[in-house]
Amino acid sequence: MFKNNKIINFSILTIVIMLTFLLYFEFTVISRYFNQNIQDKQKIITKIYNQKIKEVEHLYTKKIENILSVSTIRDGIKVHNIELLKKDFISEFKKMQNENKFVKTMLITDTNNIVLLRAHKPTMYHDNLTNIRPIIKKANETKKILYGFEAGKMSIPYRITVPVILDGVHYGVIDLGISSNYFIEHINNIIPDVHVTSLLNKDHLKKFIKSTYLNKTPIKKGFLAPNFNKFFEPFFDKIDLNKDISQIIVGNKTYLINTTLKIMSFDKTDFGTILISFDVTKSVDNEQKKILEILFIIGIILIVTYVVLRYKNSLNAKNKLDSITDTYKKQLELSAKTSGIAFWEYNFNTNSFVFNDFYYQFLHTTADEEDGYEMDAQTYLTSFIPQEYQQTVIDVIQEAYKRDKNYSSKFEYKMKRRDGVILDVLVNYTMLYDKDGQPIKSYGTKLDLTEIKKSEGILKKAKEEAENANIAKSEFLANMSHEIRTPLNAIMGFIGLLKEDEKNEEKIKYLKTIDTSSYNLLEIINDILDFSKIESNLIELEYIDYNPLDEFESIVELFRARVLEKNITFKVDIDKNLPYHINSDPLRIKQVAINLLSNAVKFTSQGKTIELKVVFKDNFLSVYVKDKGIGIAQNKLQDIFKPFMQADNSTTREYGGTGLGLTISSKLIKALGGELKVKSELGKGSKFYFTIPVKTVEAKEKVNKIDDFKELSGHILLVEDNKANQMFMKVILKKMGLTFDIANNGLEALERFSKFTCDNKTKYDAILMDENMPNMNGAEATKRILEIEKEHNLPHTPIIALTANALKGDRERFLDAGMDEYLTKPVNKKKLAEILAKFLGDIA
Repeated sequence: MFKNNKIINFSILTIVIMLTFLLYFEFTVISRYFNQNIQDKQKIITKIYNQKIKEVEHLYTKKIENILSVSTIRDGIKVHNIELLKKDFISEFKKMQNENKFVKTMLITDTNNIVLLRAHKPTMYHDNLTNIRPIIKKANETKKILYGFEAGKMSIPYRITVPVILDGVHYGVIDLGISSNYFIEHINNIIPDVHVTSLLNKDHLKKFIKSTYLNKTPIKKGFLAPNFNKFFEPFFDKIDLNKDISQIIVGNKTYLINTTLKIMSFDKTDFGTILISFDVTKSVDNEQKKILEILFIIGIILIVTYVVLRYKNSLNAKNKLDSITDTYKKQLELSAKTSGIAFWEYNFNTNSFVFNDFYYQFLHTTADEEDGYEMDAQTYLTSFIPQEYQQTVIDVIQEAYKRDKNYSSKFEYKMKRRDGVILDVLVNYTMLYDKDGQPIKSYGTKLDLTEIKKSEGILKKAKEEAENANIAKSEFLANMSHEIRTPLNAIMGFIGLLKEDEKNEEKIKYLKTIDTSSYNLLEIINDILDFSKIESNLIELEYIDYNPLDEFESIVELFRARVLEKNITFKVDIDKNLPYHINSDPLRIKQVAINLLSNAVKFTSQGKTIELKVVFKDNFLSVYVKDKGIGIAQNKLQDIFKPFMQADNSTTREYGGTGLGLTISSKLIKALGGELKVKSELGKGSKFYFTIPVKTVEAKEKVNKIDDFKELSGHILLVEDNKANQMFMKVILKKMGLTFDIANNGLEALERFSKFTCDNKTKYDAILMDENMPNMNGAEATKRILEIEKEHNLPHTPIIALTANALKGDRERFLDAGMDEYLTKPVNKKKLAEILAKFLGDIA
């Protein structure tokens, strides 16, 4: 009887240990998930907080820069005239307060940190802030913009401190303060299920803040707590501020309090902490419910085990042992079914594995087929692990054996099912140790990654195919551009020459029609190429300093002839306040304006009006194009910015076009920082308009442009394989007063260059180099010419790419090859003359 009781007690103890491990395993998984969830939410809050800080820095730095553009403020700063400063400085501050109630302070100091004017307290000035406002002192010393929380006399706002530098002279700083409550309220608005409040370091701040403020501000655990969130009041004393996370239970509610978000000054001084409270009551209740369910199952199992074992105790020893074994097996099966996962156990002492039924299903076999649930390690390795991965599994087991307590890990490898199918698997495992800290067993689960890996392979292949397709598309567009631009160069060039010499009005009309059609074809090509760049996110902007008035006047001149031909009234209203020079991308702005005006002319009938209006205000450029044309139906407005779409399919047939112009224009304006908008009414006309930010820059001297080709002189090497283009270029170069030789390809260019330069001891004044040519292309010929110059110590001959290659990267590719300039076909005669004049240095 005593012996049987020992068996019962040992069996119960064994079951308790196993079920306790299952409970521990479940609890560990729950805890990790729970903690990860909280960490993820904290990361989101930290990201929101940091993003808002950056947003405030960018926005209000820009506003301060705009304030410094006001003439009265600039003049008042330069002469320290308080009354002149008050005129606009205070009103600008009030504007910001109307926009954001959390804007609290704004002042301006001189270079010695003496206050010139406080916009929030205009009567208080001429005090020295050197010892109480470190950020102002540092900004004056470094002449750099600084950001951070810093105490004033009555608060601790977030400071944006901008040095005042006018016409290269440092006059002081402007300091703007935004209440810290702005950021707390922002977090609450974005994530409404959390509570937020701030605590400030009293000991650090008392030397900056007035005692009256210190005395009237609530104190919490030695911290200042202005605007304290009453939500924290009932349990604040329970919060451990030295811990990153504290768990607080209030009644039937459970909260996690996070203290990792800090209030930092510009020099990284810790001013205080932002407390964030997460309500985790529901999550805790759910997990407690799961644990209670597991405990209930454990209790039932223990009761059933005890009853069964007591009943079997009355049988003989063999039957008792068989009963215990049978019960143990049933309990293992019940545990396996409860977990529903492929579970395994490895015993370090016996060097064997134990698997559940789910694990055998994973391997496409059964316990009966494998002679039971236990299997020695060697059999397992040879039967189910491919040979190249067997040593990996052995190494993992040996490494786990060497580890300290509480070790758990995971690793990936390949397995072989009983039917020979190879699987990708992920193993998660943890260790079990005896009372002396020695490893006894490891337990774990196995996850099939095969389908996931297949999906990854499919995605990788699809990505490669997409990239290859994109390359093929780019090559096709490059070839298409080259093949169309090459003949267009000759067509448009000779049309221009014929127009110059033709006296017959009828023939001039025909030539204009051919010229217009050629330019329309060129615009279609450019639209397709631009759309391809935009679709692939390859569009590039080139910001330069330029005179916007010149650009808009050139646009007006371009359309004067068009509107006259169609008998349309063209109204132009260009802002008189338009700066002489701005910094932006003139090519793209001009492209959009021309596209909008082209549409206006195209869709407006004879006798009606189109209008171009340009407005400049507060460093924003606005362009309006209005017409009295056919208009657009309201239900079609949403479609006109989509690629290949027009308001009506019949529009394409009647007026032509690709349907890409507005798509491209919209994308370009968005890239420039604005938005292209439209108002329209069917039958009454349309108004397209956009506003983009630009920078005003100091005026520069105008670059002289050449107007007379005959002012040039020199001897040119023309490298061109197309006979029609050779004929056209001969005429152009002769009209410019230039002499020239012709090479039909890159190899012939090398021969002519060597003979003319090395043999005749002279040099060409410039080389016009085509790219796509037989025998040797232009880039390779350029490299070889540079090598000849270096080898013979010759002065450099300027090489100008004259090519139909006009895709992204072509210009950089030619310049990297050693060419000095780049001009695309069809050739613009005036542009060609200007480039040649730059290198020949022969402008009259």
